[in-house]
Amino acid sequence: MDLTEIFCAIDDYCTQQKINWNVKILLSGGSKKKSKISVKPE
Repeated sequence: MDLTEIFCAIDDYCTQQKINWNVKILLSGGSKKKSKISVKPE
């Protein structure tokens, strides 16, 4: 395997894992983490 094939294999794996993660989040009802945005007055 040359470097390009290794990179493509890793990229394909990461892409699939991202899809799996997003499906898992959607099936579980979405992200439970709520971020608070605050703006400091000047």
